[in-house]
Amino acid sequence: MGPGPGGPALNLTPEQNQKFQALQESHFKETIPLRNEIMTKQLELRTLWAQTNPDQAKILAKQKELNALRAQLQEKGTQFRLEMRKGLTLNSKHS
Repeated sequence: MGPGPGGPALNLTPEQNQKFQALQESHFKETIPLRNEIMTKQLELRTLWAQTNPDQAKILAKQKELNALRAQLQEKGTQFRLEMRKGLTLNSKHS
């Protein structure tokens, strides 16, 4: 493992670095609504759990909604990582 978090160090050209930053920014902006919706559903789920007599059906339904949103976010993250790999060169390939 290189100095970067979670993987080998990247040996980026200025063009690759620019593309990397643009992809990161695009991914961040694209996922804002999804991340906001996840936070909202988490709050709603906490509210349901905080009730004196929690409604099991409502809690389970809200948890399913939250799981579906998290799966969407994870898929977008995977797509982002795959896109990043297309244009980047890893140091390990040049050693």
